[in-house]
Parts: sequence; C-alpha cells; structure tokens
Amino acid sequence: MLNLVFFIHLTTGTTRVGWAVKPVFCIELHIKDLELIKAIQNYFGVGIIQINKKRNTVYFSVQSVKDVVNSVIPHFDKYPLITKKRADYLLWKMVVLMIANKEHLTLDGILKIMAIRASINKGLSPKLVETFPNVIPVSRPIVEDQKIRNPYWLAGFTEGEGCFLIRIQNSSAYKLGSQVKLVFTLAQHSRDEILVKSFVEYFGPPAGAGRPPRGRLWKLL
Repeated sequence: MLNLVFFIHLTTGTTRVGWAVKPVFCIELHIKDLELIKAIQNYFGVGIIQINKKRNTVYFSVQSVKDVVNSVIPHFDKYPLITKKRADYLLWKMVVLMIANKEHLTLDGILKIMAIRASINKGLSPKLVETFPNVIPVSRPIVEDQKIRNPYWLAGFTEGEGCFLIRIQNSSAYKLGSQVKLVFTLAQHSRDEILVKSFVEYFGPPAGAGRPPRGRLWKLL
C-alpha cells in the first residue's frame, strides 16, 4: 500500500486574515517499508518520519514551505506524475507558490487558495464549506499524457500499487479438483482507466476484444 498526498492544511490562526495555510507533502507506507521511507527522506534531504502504530504505517512528510519549494517541487517537475494525481500536484504547487509570495496573508489570497483547495483531493471539509459557502472550485488541470515510457517508472509504481498473488480454486476440469493461477494486479481509481489501459499496451495487446490476456488481471476501483 502506498498513499501519496499533496495537501493544503487550513486552520484558524493569528494572521491578519485569521487563517493559517500550510502545504503538506506526505508518503504513507506499511511499517515493514520503514527502511524505504528512510531512503526517501534521505533522497529529499528534508522532512520528518512518523510511525502510526494504530494503522501499522509509517509516514514521511514535508511541511516547510522552503523545503517544499527547494526539494519537493523540483523533483515532481523533473519527474512528472502520469496519473490523475498530477492534477492535484499542479493545483497544490499553485498554492505553494502563492504562499511563498505571501499572497496567503491577504483575504483575496485566502479566497483564491480556498477555490484551489476545493479542487484538490476530496475538496473542502464541511467546516470550510460552511465558512466559505460561495467558493467556486477552480477547474482541475487535464492530465492527458499517460503513456508508460520508462520501465523504472513501472517498477516503482508496482512497488506501491502492485500485487502478486497465487490463487487456488476448485475446478472439475483438473484431476486434483483444483486450479492454481498466478495473478499480477495493478489497481487504480476508475478515473485512471486510460493509464490502466496503457499497462495492457505496455505488457502486450489483449488476447480478446476488451478482455485482458489469460493470466493477467487489470483491476479498476
């Protein structure tokens, strides 16, 4: 399990406009991948690591505007995401640059940030919607280039989203009464259907019209 989040944290504060704005970049993995999280922190050279014992996960997060601008944004600009999460990143980056330019210290800036925040991830919280009922979400950037051009990208993607299974099921077609299947899955939200189809294109064309090849399972959630 991998959870990559670009988030804008909004809380009431002591600023002139009454709101504090903080950008958050976070990667969450199972606790067994603690060493990988440490390697990620070492790669970026910034951020902190926290362990959530209840969820049995470990977090790497960067919340300093300076660190986000100098370390996180240059990475994702150089190595762009190709899932729909890229839209979240581009909107998040807009807010980060607004904060870096001190635009969040004006009411007009806060309203613009709210409109952007409303289009990131799950949108505004019920409390923020109640406080800012007239906010109109900005349009999400369109992510079109979802072709897999680098096998290393696919390997990294599989680290977080892939699953290798051995499935045993009853079957009268076999002498022993059971069938063994080797399954490789990559599950994505239905909004990334084009990306999932690019997996099929990368590994080979389907064996039948609209169906995955025998022994391959492509799952949409």
